[in-house]
Amino acid sequence: MRGLRTSAFYERERGRGAAFAVANGWERPLWYQSNATEADGRPAVPRLGDRRLPARDTWTSQHWNPVVAVEARRMRESAGVVDMSALPRYELSGAGATGFLSTLSDEGLLSRPVGASVGSIVYALLLSTQGGILSDITIARTGEETYHLGVNGPQDAAWLQAQMRTHGVELHLRDASSGSCGLGLWGPAARQILSRLVDEDISHEAFRFYRARNLQISGVPVLAMRLNYVGELGWELYAPAEFGRFLWDEIFSAGEAEGIIPVGRRAFESMRLEKGFRLWGADMTREHTPAEAGLEFAVRGAAAERLTALGADAPRRRLVCLTLEDPSRVLMGHEPVFAENGASGGPLGYVTSADQGYTIGASIAYAWVPIEYAEAGTWLSVEYFGQRWAARVTDEPLFDPSASRMRA
Repeated sequence: MRGLRTSAFYERERGRGAAFAVANGWERPLWYQSNATEADGRPAVPRLGDRRLPARDTWTSQHWNPVVAVEARRMRESAGVVDMSALPRYELSGAGATGFLSTLSDEGLLSRPVGASVGSIVYALLLSTQGGILSDITIARTGEETYHLGVNGPQDAAWLQAQMRTHGVELHLRDASSGSCGLGLWGPAARQILSRLVDEDISHEAFRFYRARNLQISGVPVLAMRLNYVGELGWELYAPAEFGRFLWDEIFSAGEAEGIIPVGRRAFESMRLEKGFRLWGADMTREHTPAEAGLEFAVRGAAAERLTALGADAPRRRLVCLTLEDPSRVLMGHEPVFAENGASGGPLGYVTSADQGYTIGASIAYAWVPIEYAEAGTWLSVEYFGQRWAARVTDEPLFDPSASRMRA
């Protein structure tokens, strides 16, 4: 059923020529036809790195438009806005909420402790007793006993509720997505734009990376979280839905001089692959451990000790980043991966996520392969409709490996 859930920005998005797909029942923009022209009215030229974007075949051009490359470029150069309303979010609150999350961390079921101070944000994994990744979540501490959780879906809420029953804890877990709206404001000009709309100090020193604060944006009450999935400076901004259209208009008005644009999900996905950010349910599932998925950095304390005891810290397979030899070729995901000279052998693994990286000028694929094939520089091949395409295991992230842009 289409049109079941629409964000507060839906009419504004339609007015800019958004092409929609469904996510969690929400209408979510894939791209905006308004971005087919530059601010001065000239046709925008989609590029792959420093050359004109090659044409795609009929299969990979489904649910895609060349304007996606324009959106990625302009967000990297200045600023863009992404509708984040469809992201599942919950609020966990009640006396004992902090103790409950700490218990899960002490038991190794939550991969790291929650932040010690109000306003802290941590990226953590929900782990099975076998060490598999049940989900990855962000935990923003918005009060002494209140947490804003960015999750992957209702299965995460069900897991938390089951843990509450197991531990005899009574807390309130509320769906924070319904009745709210969310925008990602990202890009090098994001702070300059947002500073025009707030009285608070949002300098890097006053509002650091992976911190959350309540702001008044042109009078709109907003939970602002300084994090993102695209590798740029900026914030996720969440507000009550009734303020949505006003918030949209204020941000776009403030960013007019910088050429701010709306950005759809397809550019968002390309940019997250350039930064090597994993997508749960596609790149990893409960069958994979943090060490296999390249998420060791998110494991601390008891979880690390338990994974070591299980032998899960010595992976036999690995999620790796591949770049195709020919950047004009595009994969879609689920293609088999073979050894470079394995014409007569079976597949080693499979592609999870793939797209072109419009900033870096490469065709990117993440894939599961045996550990002996996971070293950077190893040449492999990927089969696409009966053809074998050469691909090389590459160090990641491909874009801004120092993360200096996010922490600016």
